[in-house]
Amino acid sequence: MNGTHSAADAGESDTQILRALELIHDPRSSNILRQDASQYLEQMRSQAEAPYRGYLLAADKSKPSIVRHYGLSLLEHAVQYCWSEYSEEQSRAVREWTLKLAQSVTDQDPLFIRNKIAQVWVDIAKRSWALDWMDMDELLVRFWAGSLVQKELVLVILETLSDNSFGREDITTGLRGNDLNKACVEIFTPATILAEHFPTREVGVGVRYGQEGWIARISDLLSWCNSASHTTKGLETCIIEALSVLRSVAGWAILGALTYTRCVQNICDSLLANNERIQLAAVEALYAIYNRPHFSDDDIRKLVLPMYERSTVDVLKRLYASSVVEANDIDQEKYLLSKKFSELVHNIGGFMEEKPTLFLEHVDLTNFLDLLLEILQHPSLHVSIPIVHLWAKLLECNAVGTSRSVMHLIGPLLDICSQRLLRYEALPEDSNIPSIIFLNEDVDTTPERHAFLGNYARFCDQVVRSIVAKQPFDALHHILGQVDQVLSRLYEGEPTFEGNVPVAIENAQRQAINADLQAWCLRLMDMNFEDPFIKQRVVQTAVEFATGPLKRNAQFTFGVFQFVIDTRAVRQPDAQLYSEAAKDLQSFCVHHLQRLAMRSADDLVLTRESQRASSLDNNRREQIMQTFVQPTIQEWGDDRLASSLSSFLGFCDLLGLGGLEQYFLNRNLHQVTDWAEYPLDEEGRALQARIKKSLENLPLHATKILMNVSTERIRHGSQAYKFISHAHAFHNPENWTHFPPDMRSIISRVLTDRFWQVGISSGSRDDFYARVGGSKASMEGLASTIRGALRTVRESGYRILFCS
Repeated sequence: MNGTHSAADAGESDTQILRALELIHDPRSSNILRQDASQYLEQMRSQAEAPYRGYLLAADKSKPSIVRHYGLSLLEHAVQYCWSEYSEEQSRAVREWTLKLAQSVTDQDPLFIRNKIAQVWVDIAKRSWALDWMDMDELLVRFWAGSLVQKELVLVILETLSDNSFGREDITTGLRGNDLNKACVEIFTPATILAEHFPTREVGVGVRYGQEGWIARISDLLSWCNSASHTTKGLETCIIEALSVLRSVAGWAILGALTYTRCVQNICDSLLANNERIQLAAVEALYAIYNRPHFSDDDIRKLVLPMYERSTVDVLKRLYASSVVEANDIDQEKYLLSKKFSELVHNIGGFMEEKPTLFLEHVDLTNFLDLLLEILQHPSLHVSIPIVHLWAKLLECNAVGTSRSVMHLIGPLLDICSQRLLRYEALPEDSNIPSIIFLNEDVDTTPERHAFLGNYARFCDQVVRSIVAKQPFDALHHILGQVDQVLSRLYEGEPTFEGNVPVAIENAQRQAINADLQAWCLRLMDMNFEDPFIKQRVVQTAVEFATGPLKRNAQFTFGVFQFVIDTRAVRQPDAQLYSEAAKDLQSFCVHHLQRLAMRSADDLVLTRESQRASSLDNNRREQIMQTFVQPTIQEWGDDRLASSLSSFLGFCDLLGLGGLEQYFLNRNLHQVTDWAEYPLDEEGRALQARIKKSLENLPLHATKILMNVSTERIRHGSQAYKFISHAHAFHNPENWTHFPPDMRSIISRVLTDRFWQVGISSGSRDDFYARVGGSKASMEGLASTIRGALRTVRESGYRILFCS
């Protein structure tokens, strides 16, 4: 294994290795030269003397760093792929070469060289430690007594060993995982804690060296570094590596060991460092500790409750304040620290929900809850979402949610969470709103954006609902006051119509609340809005009140009914989008009038006659009912309807689809790629209008309305079945005999629906509906009209069959 080549051969080989490495890393090298160089270096790995050759290359500090790193890769390859073939003597030789490399480490060695030595050490440890290599811990302790750079090397070895033994699943750790886990627990844990937790453990010649254990040694090192008057580059690296080891160990170490070694206190002291990298490493270490499940009551008292003490919370507040960045000047290190810090505080606060009695009896929550409120106000939704989630859980916990400390913050909580119910996905991505700027920084894809904003809104909604349930009187006045402020400033400084009603109140039954709700809703209906979309929201809100908390107030219900009837927007031919919105408003109002008629018929009949009004006598009610029903019954019995439904072509004429085939043929629509970009000509617009008018003239719609307000069964099932059959036959290309065979697939394209689904579709929902609305006057709009007509026929037909 030691090789027999002369010094001259070795020198020539070193030159060739350097040349090969330079060719690989030189961007000007051709692919052929790069492949030849790679093949040469790979062949070196398979030689028997490769480990020794690698050791010599790595040990010679006069050689370029890339050559030394390649030498270490030869050692690594030998350990990973040839170890099982080595004799005991050969294995020992490779291990000794690695130890010599570790002993010779200085601060002049590049970091990637030192880390590679640590990786080779760990690769050997995974295969032989606690098996035939029993003094590894002693060697590490002796290195620990050396310089700061040697301490750093030990820390890298310990972190890598912990990560590999507990966190990564490869073949080696899979085979020796249990032995490695036990050995790690043995050398990291103080002997006193081991004896306390495992009193029957055998104490003899084993893998550990000394009584302290590595958690104690690293905690002491951290304490020493934190007390240093100034932080040099080497000291900074050492602190960060120490914190990284504790982060890795925190997931599996005995919690009593963290208490015994004052580990948490020393990590918290590192939070005071004027260095973002150290602060981030400390936050990640604490996060790993408090992210563990299954804390006992004693663990909570010793490890969690101290985090709620005023001195500790003050440290956390100072750290958070120093990490806050402006949206127009984002310092990436500080911003990452803010996000990680928020996740840490979420974990610490989560223990309140799990064990509320311990916290309410032993600590003052006021200071910690103030910290939660500060983080909640951060304009970045990614920073605040862990805290919104935490507040949602805390408010659902009755013991914490009703405590004096929490109730003191109800007002600010309600303010923030109701304001954050804003539909951020509807705002333009180039908005100068800080929350949008931060959101663009954090989210790359539209599906991810939608999913995140959906979760954020859900947590805010949970907070608002919990507060309303706990304090309905105060919450009612607060929320309605917010809505009044928003609506009164709706058009302030804006040339276009924009608005939002952020919150609605539900299930408030007390008389005082009902009076306030009624007064507020009447003020809302008296306000004048020109935007049809805002009018829709006002109608929806008023109907929700009339059918919900104020449903027993007949006078109010009729007032809402009259308000919805009177609500309209004048169409403007020169403004297509506005006219479409005005048309949608009309349909929206009709739908909500039906809701009111179904749910509040007895109240409405006090001023409007209705067939379901229990206050009228039966004869009068029957007379009124007949005036509604007879015209529809006559339509169903019309011979012309029966004749039209006797064939598929008659059905198409009935629905206004006659001549559709010829229209498509004359325009060669099968050759048009994007129908949304193909505007309708005069004939197309006439065809679209005819389809809409024909659909309105069918008895289906009137029958459906009667079914919504009547318990009588309909006796036109056979005709409804024909409607449904022909609507489904529309999908069959064989029914379109006038189309050439290569054009019959065009019907499938006509019937292909457009849809938007969160997490799948590109763009926002509002963008999708804007594209759909903008294509109504195109060929895609005509196809949508046809689809809608057929869908209405099917749905109404099935409803009639169900009630027949």
